[in-house]
Amino acid sequence: MNKTEMAKDLASKCGITNGQATEVLNALFGEHGIITNGLAAGDTIRVTGFGTWSTKQRKARTATNPRTGAPIHVPAKRAVAFKAGKTLADRIGG
Repeated sequence: MNKTEMAKDLASKCGITNGQATEVLNALFGEHGIITNGLAAGDTIRVTGFGTWSTKQRKARTATNPRTGAPIHVPAKRAVAFKAGKTLADRIGG
């Protein structure tokens, strides 16, 4: 399912227009959305029953280039992690 399909589904379930549904999705997930800004600030975003988004620090490491076998440096970075909540996990069979 892509964002357009999600907006259509949201619009039909909530009785709003596709444009309004797209605005809601952008407010949550967009470049400056609530979830994006929260994660950028280092917050944990928890939606009970659905799941939790958080950031984790990955350490710098040395990896191997699979073509040449040469070692390459991979810098440290923050990565987004998602853990499914119980309701979601039970629904999808996890």
